[in-house]
Amino acid sequence: PAGIKGFNFKPVLIASNTSTTGRLSGSVTSEADDTEIEGAQIQIWAADTVYKTSFTDEFGAYEILGVESGSFSVEYSAEGYVSETIDGVEITVGNITTQDAVLEMEGETIPEGEVQE
Repeated sequence: PAGIKGFNFKPVLIASNTSTTGRLSGSVTSEADDTEIEGAQIQIWAADTVYKTSFTDEFGAYEILGVESGSFSVEYSAEGYVSETIDGVEITVGNITTQDAVLEMEGETIPEGEVQE
């Protein structure tokens, strides 16, 4: 719109009581060569709503703090890879739940000489 010359983003800090919430951590790697995927997005879904989101670091690791106890779906996605969703990830108060993901590259090529059905 007229008059808008940019955006002003403000940092957001979230505090949570670790005695009443849990933590989800893990790593995201590539199926093709077992390397870590930097910048992969992790979304925790509660029913049909995104509950929390995070990204992997340069080592493919992530950690999401302040997750209420319960069962969630966790979606992993990264540019150039097929997204994966893992259902029934259980978060327990005061504990760390570890959930790793291995993503398949998009558009895998068919080896020469093979016929695609």
